[in-house]
Amino acid sequence: KSYQQLWYSDVLFNRVLRVNLNTRQQFIVTNLNYSDPVDVEIDHQHSRVWVADEDSGKVIVFRDDGLKLSEIAGFQRISDIDICDTDGYCWVVDSRTKKVTQIRSDYRIGIDLKDLESPTRIAIDQTTCELWVIDKGSIKKLNRLGKKILTINSGFNYPWNLAVDAETGNCWVLDWGDQSSNSRIICFASDGSR
Repeated sequence: KSYQQLWYSDVLFNRVLRVNLNTRQQFIVTNLNYSDPVDVEIDHQHSRVWVADEDSGKVIVFRDDGLKLSEIAGFQRISDIDICDTDGYCWVVDSRTKKVTQIRSDYRIGIDLKDLESPTRIAIDQTTCELWVIDKGSIKKLNRLGKKILTINSGFNYPWNLAVDAETGNCWVLDWGDQSSNSRIICFASDGSR
C-alpha cells in the first residue's frame, strides 16, 4: 500500500523511485532519461501515483505498486501538480502556457483554466476540492470548477510555494524575501483572512 511506501523523484538521475518502508528495499519505477520529474503526488484513495515530468510535458500515472497506468502528454512546462483525493482529479500547472488544467480520473482533460496571468504553484483543499494558486505575485482561490472565489494581492515579497491544511482548510504560503530576515510563512484562513 502507498502508506507503507515512500515515492520520490531523483532529479539528478531523472528517475522516479519507491522505497518499501518495511524492508527498506528501493525500486526504480521509471527512468525518464533526459527529462525532469518535478513532482510526485500520491492519491491514496484510488491507489495511484501521479508524476509530473517537466521537460517532456507529460503527467505519468502509476498504480501504487509501480505499474504504469497512463501517460497524459501535451503540456509545455509543468511546474506543479496536486490531486484531489475525493474525485481523483489531478490539477496541472503549465508555466509556459500560463494555464491550469484538470485531468479527470479517467485520464481525460476536464477543465482548462486560461484566464490566469502566470501560475506557478497549486494546492488543493482536500475537504472542498477548492484550488489555491500562486499567480503572478498573488494568491487566488478557485472553486472545484475553476471559478475565482477570492484573490489576495497585497503584502507579499515573492510567494514561492503553498500548502493547504487538510483538516482546517488554512492555506500556508512560503513568501520568499530578498534576505532571510524578509522571508516568512503566512497562514490564510479559508476566507482569505490572516
